[in-house]
Amino acid sequence: MEHLDCHTKPFAKTNVMWALARHGGSLRIASLLESSGLSHDELCDTLNELAESYWLKVIWRRHSRGDLPERLRRVDRITTTRLGRYRAIREPRRSKPARRQNVDFSLR
Repeated sequence: MEHLDCHTKPFAKTNVMWALARHGGSLRIASLLESSGLSHDELCDTLNELAESYWLKVIWRRHSRGDLPERLRRVDRITTTRLGRYRAIREPRRSKPARRQNVDFSLR
């Protein structure tokens, strides 16, 4: 068997891409940190791997934000690229409710 050089949790990429898909493909870093369920080091590693494979893009802020961990202070938001939207898990479409049948209860 081939050994995979994976530094992140098995479902970390899926959690991040699913959180982005649920929010329209763009999410601020604080919200992503909360909704992904990962620690900030795991999230940074996952974001680096996804950015290297061109699945997402990191939007930087001009001034650092003091309430975030050191590695995430200059990050403003994370957005998916076209490749990321194409490859990511899509949210299932909601089916339309079944139409009610008009029933004729008259006795003829």
